[in-house]
Amino acid sequence: MVAKSFFDQLKNKVDECLPKKLHVVKDDLKKVVTQQVQRAFSRMDLVSREEFNVQKRALNRAKEKLKEINQKLDEIEQKLNKKSK
Repeated sequence: MVAKSFFDQLKNKVDECLPKKLHVVKDDLKKVVTQQVQRAFSRMDLVSREEFNVQKRALNRAKEKLKEINQKLDEIEQKLNKKSK
């Protein structure tokens, strides 16, 4: 959705900037601009929103698991400290 609105906004800006006489080549110019922007995006290391959300959920699960492990480790350390005294 964001990419679509970005392209729409870019197209509108290009349309606004063109002098009236150049509107004849508007379609050709839109193709060139679209190709250049798509080429730039293809060179970037981008991920889809779905993949981002999957990774975000996995990271949140890992954080929760790490929190649990740290709590258990603290409990074990406390028990060992009590036994050593």
